[in-house]
Amino acid sequence: MRESTKNAIVRMSNYPWLKHVGKPINAIENAIAVNSWADALRFADLPNWKSAQLQISNYCARCVHAANFKRYLNWNNIVGELKFAMEEPLLSKIRNYQVRNNIDHLLLDCVVWDVSHILLGHEFDDVEPPFFFAPVLNSWYASGHFPCGWTGPILDTKFDGQMPDFELYVF
Repeated sequence: MRESTKNAIVRMSNYPWLKHVGKPINAIENAIAVNSWADALRFADLPNWKSAQLQISNYCARCVHAANFKRYLNWNNIVGELKFAMEEPLLSKIRNYQVRNNIDHLLLDCVVWDVSHILLGHEFDDVEPPFFFAPVLNSWYASGHFPCGWTGPILDTKFDGQMPDFELYVF
């Protein structure tokens, strides 16, 4: 794992994780405020959001593969390292919040996915600049909110990196 990725984990460990959910969101463009955990988790489980996250992730992996096959061969190993490295400083906080507030496991699943991909963006930014997880979702987590969906379409396996118009749902 690159030093810049380790530094990103340290920075993220200081985020106010989920401390501002339910509070007004700052007027960052392309965002729609969500008012409850029930709505946030409903949006997070919608097919258009799940397909967007999956296809954007797949596209990023394809770009790294095409640009630097040797680095790409470490993709899955890096994912494993990231999940281990982010457990104590990050995920334990989310898990505790989830249990303390009796929130469905989907919350942890979503955060693990997003944070893993934010960090993958850091890990491979020397090969392919990140264009969604790190630059779009990270700022919401950094501000104590939960990005939980989008108004964009279902993306299919032919997604080519051209982002459609969308707004994020943010709790």
